Amino acid sequence: MFTVLRYKATGEPIGFLEGVFRERDKVGEFLVYIDRRWRRRRSALAGMAMFPKYLFDSFPIRKIYCHAYDYNQESIRLMRSGGFVEEGRFREFVWWRDRYWDMHVLALSRETWRAGERGEGPFGRVLKAAGLLRPASKDDLSSEPEN
Repeated sequence: MFTVLRYKATGEPIGFLEGVFRERDKVGEFLVYIDRRWRRRRSALAGMAMFPKYLFDSFPIRKIYCHAYDYNQESIRLMRSGGFVEEGRFREFVWWRDRYWDMHVLALSRETWRAGERGEGPFGRVLKAAGLLRPASKDDLSSEPEN
């Protein structure tokens, strides 16, 4: 899958996403690029926070893997702050600007994402910052545990 990401109001391309869902393993692997001019905007943050929600709601995925190159420390920090955990690294994986760079492999589990939807942990902070965390409904608050 390869998708160009566009700003809805103008149609301007702001980045791209490529990835694959491996049904047998219940994992998705993705590479996301957001143009520098858009990275700190709330709309980009909201989009990045909604992407795991879409994947976990739509597919029986247990983990989402994202790849980030060592020259892009900003992206690595953003993913880590959102609950992604580094699970591996490919040394000297990609050639860019006259040298080889490592590729980091970071993962977000379904459990971490679910905790985030409850407002807990790093992903919960991302959802709050993006304005995507909904307060619990009255029904959620008034329900009593079943015996």
